[in-house]
Amino acid sequence: MKEKIYTIPITDGFAQKTECPFCAIYRKVEDDAVNFMLGPAYMDKDVRMRTNETGFCPEHYKRLYDGQNRLGLALTLHTHLHSVNGILAAASVPERRGRIARKPGGGAESGLAGEIRKIYDSCFICDRIGDNFGRYIENFFYMWKHMPEFAETVGNCRGFCLKHFTALVEAGEKLLSAGDFHDFAETALRAQRDAFAALEADVGRFIQKFDYRNKDMPWDGAQDAVIRALMRVASVDAVGGPE
Repeated sequence: MKEKIYTIPITDGFAQKTECPFCAIYRKVEDDAVNFMLGPAYMDKDVRMRTNETGFCPEHYKRLYDGQNRLGLALTLHTHLHSVNGILAAASVPERRGRIARKPGGGAESGLAGEIRKIYDSCFICDRIGDNFGRYIENFFYMWKHMPEFAETVGNCRGFCLKHFTALVEAGEKLLSAGDFHDFAETALRAQRDAFAALEADVGRFIQKFDYRNKDMPWDGAQDAVIRALMRVASVDAVGGPE
């Protein structure tokens, strides 16, 4: 299969033989997004305008803090706090029961709580991941349509986590013709069924090993069945948290 710059992350993800190739791709996209912010991006005017409006989710604030660019994070936080303080300063308390307005004379649609929630519930890094990851989903189906040998790669993979399997099925329904989608769904579903059947058996063996009568029964690779099950059903990274 001839490699192109937009196919390399996908082939790399499938080459890792993880519980889900797209979890591996997601981790790479996330690492790139975090490293982007830990680099000189925090000095970029357009980036700072975005981060002033959105900030980051708790997980990505922690990753930025752990990234050791404390000055960059402090500069980003300083202008973000200035933006938040501007919203707080412009808020007005109603004379009667009702929402705190976003600004004097503001109606219900400009409630302060809603404005703050938009900040708290948004994340520059999550948005960047979403944009880039969506393109990899599209590239996956480009490869499926234009690189016949890629079907063998998908068919031989160890399946996907439920989250990314669902994302692939939903995207395939939109991006593929009826015939192409049938072939993809048949291949992906076969891999998914095989993977989950094997996983169920491994978790069962893991449980059996807790019975003293089975102390001499070989593990047969089931030692890590629980974490692999968590990776499959909830996209939980073996090292960190949910993807």
